[in-house]
Amino acid sequence: MNIKEQLLVEMSRSNIDYIAAYIGNNKLKFRTLVKLLHEEKSPVPERASWAISAITDKYPELGLPYLKTFVEKLPQYPHTGIQRNILRYMAKTEIPEALSGTLYDYCYTVVLSPSFPIAVRANALETMYNIAKNEPDLLQEIKTVIHEILPEGTAGIQSKSKNLLKHIR
Repeated sequence: MNIKEQLLVEMSRSNIDYIAAYIGNNKLKFRTLVKLLHEEKSPVPERASWAISAITDKYPELGLPYLKTFVEKLPQYPHTGIQRNILRYMAKTEIPEALSGTLYDYCYTVVLSPSFPIAVRANALETMYNIAKNEPDLLQEIKTVIHEILPEGTAGIQSKSKNLLKHIR
């Protein structure tokens, strides 16, 4: 299968699932997908990021070699859908200490910015929690951020915030 051509067939869950099943746990095919994310023009990167998210749900270890690249490029991704999908992966992944400060700071900015879509902000909040879960001082900072955004947050932000507050208390 030509992964790029298949990504262009259609933007649908069934197509992403088809691509994810084809790539499976294959490191070389996954590398091709990451390359498409970073080197192609829209709509390929958006769709590649969705496939990356689907694949790393089942095989999270495939994304580990690309963590540094994902963190470095996160603010530069041209579409918020890419940020949403990459942050979704980051929220479930053990982030190395060398990357955690940069990623946490970026997520902090995203969470407090109403210009980002709700799903991006919710995934950024969960990523912050993932980084901070073993750091009491950072957990208190997240608690403060949640209390700041909760009153004017949408249903999605309120739901994610309440869920995380249960874990922080």
